[in-house]
Amino acid sequence: MARPRDGAGRAAVVLGLAVWAGAAGMAAATPAPKDICHDGRVDKHRLMSALADASHLSWSFGEALSQTASPGAQPAWRRLAAGKDLCKQGVACTKADKAALEAIEIQLIYVLTQDATEFRPTKRVTSPEAFIADEDAQLECVAAAPATPVQTAAAPPPAAPAAPSTNGFQLDRFRIRGVAQDLFYPRTAPQFKGLSKTSLSFTSDQIADKETQKFVGVLGYSLRPDYLLNSIIPYVGINRSVSKTKGKAESVSADTRDYGVLGTFYVRKTFGTPEHPLVLGNYLTLSPDYLFDFTDHSAIVSANLTYIPYLNARLNDYIAVRSSDGPAKLFSWEPIAELHWDNGWYVQAGVANQALHRDYSRLGGRFGVSVISENPDIPLTLTVTDIQLGGLSGPVGHISYLSSALSWSLSKFVSLDLSYVDGRREDTAKRERTTAVSLSAKY
Repeated sequence: MARPRDGAGRAAVVLGLAVWAGAAGMAAATPAPKDICHDGRVDKHRLMSALADASHLSWSFGEALSQTASPGAQPAWRRLAAGKDLCKQGVACTKADKAALEAIEIQLIYVLTQDATEFRPTKRVTSPEAFIADEDAQLECVAAAPATPVQTAAAPPPAAPAAPSTNGFQLDRFRIRGVAQDLFYPRTAPQFKGLSKTSLSFTSDQIADKETQKFVGVLGYSLRPDYLLNSIIPYVGINRSVSKTKGKAESVSADTRDYGVLGTFYVRKTFGTPEHPLVLGNYLTLSPDYLFDFTDHSAIVSANLTYIPYLNARLNDYIAVRSSDGPAKLFSWEPIAELHWDNGWYVQAGVANQALHRDYSRLGGRFGVSVISENPDIPLTLTVTDIQLGGLSGPVGHISYLSSALSWSLSKFVSLDLSYVDGRREDTAKRERTTAVSLSAKY
């Protein structure tokens, strides 16, 4: 793209880019200088990260981008400068990912070609890839002086494409699940369909004149965008079950709060031949956590390590089952396998069950299957998992916790669930056995 030679030409290019960006569904506004400037120049890494963050690239795109990187390849943020051409280089892209990549490319071209008061190029380039690769091509950060632009019909003032601000909390970074471990997957991950949910259930025993209310849920906030496979997610969780029998005092069978941070680290390993590679994604999650139990006033500080192997369409990912007479999917199923190493230290023994309230270390795993219907008229999901942990130290020698849920989806985020759990909780080792019908949600 040649540099415009006059004001009207520049305005035409800028307005054309704005229209093009809008048509592409662009979600990234020009980043603020304070977010991308360092030592008087635009930090290219910060610039690309800001644009990518606002574009909402998916988790699966981050997987594909990592798996197609050869040894010694450029960092992901540099490769993003190729825009939607990445999708022609072996990176699997959804339609939304292509639109996001195009938006990043368009916005970067806009930054490079506009005569903005905030940035001044040291070398004129209009290609995003050339700008990222050329160390001599820089954008100097200039303090903008207040000015009143002159409005004319021939040369309207350039304006960046309108878009929401990326400053402060972003709604799509919030995650709502049933257990903290499931905060690991974003909504753009295929595994989102079978994750645990925040649930609210009511049961009424009219014979015993007894009513029970139960709420279980975890709220987290990801500090990093979905396509970056390493994440940091602070969270808070609640597990509370209250029963009321007529003529008797309220009975609380479970009432815990926990506060923690879930950190995810990703390492990949490639096996096989260049013609037939097999890429194993290795996810390690570490979650330091503080849990207080209001029923017995005990408190635990824990550090839980989880290893999740990921093989595309083989393990911890959905496998489609199609009809014999066409490509239509009948259902999809996901084999679930994780390794868990839980470590806890009681900082407060509490007033009851003190024999159980001792420091512990447990090793084992979580195994199961999730099956989802691909028929939109039968939006059912069945997930069954079993946690088996052996005690390396501590009072409980074995933890077994069976959990199952049959869900009828009312929307992508809300469902009616029939659930059953039986066993000792992984965090407190307390026994649970419940069957419930609940209104559930995840986000």
